[in-house]
Amino acid sequence: MKIKIDQIQTELGEYIKENPEILSPAVYSKEVKVDKHCRTITQVNGAYPSFTSLMTHVVQGFSSEWTEMGEIQFNAKKLLAYKQKVNFGFVPADMVGSWLARMYEEGEELEDKSISKYIMDELGKKIISDLNVLSLKGKRDDNANVKEFGKSLNGWSTVIANARQSTDFPVFSIPLQAITQVNVVDQFKTFELGLPTEAVDSLKKVFCSTRVAMWYKDAYKDAYGVNPTFTEQDTMLTPLLNMEIVPLNINNDIIFTTPDWNMLKLIDLIDAPEVTDIQKENYKLKLFFEFTLNYELAVNQVCFVANFDADAVRGLNNAEQNALFYPEEEGLIVK
Repeated sequence: MKIKIDQIQTELGEYIKENPEILSPAVYSKEVKVDKHCRTITQVNGAYPSFTSLMTHVVQGFSSEWTEMGEIQFNAKKLLAYKQKVNFGFVPADMVGSWLARMYEEGEELEDKSISKYIMDELGKKIISDLNVLSLKGKRDDNANVKEFGKSLNGWSTVIANARQSTDFPVFSIPLQAITQVNVVDQFKTFELGLPTEAVDSLKKVFCSTRVAMWYKDAYKDAYGVNPTFTEQDTMLTPLLNMEIVPLNINNDIIFTTPDWNMLKLIDLIDAPEVTDIQKENYKLKLFFEFTLNYELAVNQVCFVANFDADAVRGLNNAEQNALFYPEEEGLIVK
């Protein structure tokens, strides 16, 4: 069977015209694992708003005189998203065999067997696969973001690493020993005990690497598996606060928890994901697809991160910010 490149270009153009958002579900797919834990926000006047206000105590005993009490401070953080693109080129003559195989699959309607649908379905799957990697392992590099995969946006490994290094917007550090298969359950307990008491009610999940989660599950079974009340579900809950342990493809030295509203997925609905062009060059068709995406914390100071450094101290490591964010918490240290 011979397929002409002009025919495929025409068919693709018509198919995309009829289905202008055909690849948008790949960018917003629930199959991107970490996205279900993130809050999606969009641009406002070209920026992503993120600020928090901190107010000191205002309630006091009554008197007939005006006695002012309470101050408010605003903490603003700049959030960035990055333009992404898919430049996918293919030679129609090379894909005849795979398309013909699809033609003879049972249980499909005739209209579901077009070459255009096949190409876009396969491209959508690959976008989802790439975003599952980028959303966790991506590290933005302005000098290498175009030609090197993994450098176009920041995934959660990078978000947490950057937040740990920030002095203007510090995370809440909790000192831990290096995690091993032997001490993993005890270290999770230490992590929970290090959380500020006023924050624990807002924390529902702890994120860690898949390997650390497997160590925890195995060690928890060894320690508590003989208990009459033991259930398999217990192996993915923290020992003290029963927070859900969420395994992700992140580094083994990252353990963190934060309120659900604080994990952000940054997108741009005005500049929505779309196929912008289809071009023909010699024997190849070129497809152009663009969208905007990045991940960030809204407020670093309410992200609680395990710190394995020998000189690690508990808290924000900033006396002024400790007092602002956790005024009732005792024993916060500043190096």
